[in-house]
Amino acid sequence: MKINWEKMLESLIKSAKVQTTAKLFQDHVSGALGVFSWTLLLMQVPWIFYVLESFRKPKDVFALQLLGIATPTIIFFTAVGVMIVFAYGQGMFFSILAKERGESCSWRNEIAISMPILRYWILWRLLSKNARIPVLLLIGGAMMFWVFAVFVDPLSPWVQVSLLISVSSWLVIAQRLSHGVVKRSQRIWGIALLLLFAVSAVAGYITFYWTKMEVKAEILTLQSDGIPTSREELKRYCYQGRTPSA
Repeated sequence: MKINWEKMLESLIKSAKVQTTAKLFQDHVSGALGVFSWTLLLMQVPWIFYVLESFRKPKDVFALQLLGIATPTIIFFTAVGVMIVFAYGQGMFFSILAKERGESCSWRNEIAISMPILRYWILWRLLSKNARIPVLLLIGGAMMFWVFAVFVDPLSPWVQVSLLISVSSWLVIAQRLSHGVVKRSQRIWGIALLLLFAVSAVAGYITFYWTKMEVKAEILTLQSDGIPTSREELKRYCYQGRTPSA
């Protein structure tokens, strides 16, 4: 069977040309729900592996622990990919919107909206009159995402929170501009994800702080028995004021 690549490419270009903002909005909603479902699934990996450790052999436990440790990094790079893809999708959305309204989108705006810093200024100029609060949340969430990801801590939970704020704000803006309709199944899916995310986050933080308190209590118990719990205490205990020889 011979594949007509020219005809296939022509059909793809034609389908891209006739795409509407309402259809693109539906794609963005489905994509966002799919990504957040995947992220929520990844968030469950560490405790699932922790439970499986008691049923596996010691050599398999080490591999599970490595995968559990690597999971937050995988989630972070997934979030970075989502931000980049949605930034590209926003440029495509405004290009199609301009064609639907019979307006001309200057090449300067098309280039600027793809630039990391200039795009926030273009988004503000385009949306501040009709959706001031959502665009503020969109820009603020995106800037907070990159600040935490690059300068603070890429594994901080605020990275995921800022991603959620930015993407949700964009979906609100896209729905207003395209007059798109969120399907009933998408609403149910979104509500279920929010509930699962809230339960997972609360359970995770309770476990984290409970474990932290238990470790602190264990350290206090060891210190009360005179057992060193840090490198400096161990040096003082071993050398008892004497300078260690080379």
